[in-house]
Amino acid sequence: MVCRVSKIWQVESDFSQQYYSYLNDDITTSFSLWGVGISRYVLKDDRLQISLKVFDLLNQNQSVQQAYTEYSFQQTESLNLNRYYMVTLRYNFKSFKQEK
Repeated sequence: MVCRVSKIWQVESDFSQQYYSYLNDDITTSFSLWGVGISRYVLKDDRLQISLKVFDLLNQNQSVQQAYTEYSFQQTESLNLNRYYMVTLRYNFKSFKQEK
């Protein structure tokens, strides 16, 4: 979800729920991924956008791998890249003026 809260500020948020169920319903794994960000528009005609975004705000990101054989079931859970921050600069090249 992205919301422009004023002429120069924008906030965004995204959320996803990961759920893994296995052959045995007693074994489940779930985790949430939530990212939030804030942006500011600068320069004439909002041509430059400066953004800061936080990924995995809840610090729950996991990797789940499963292997089945005729006689066994193996599940491996490991942590992935957890919470991190990213700064982004975007410049909008609007139409160039043609010289006469």
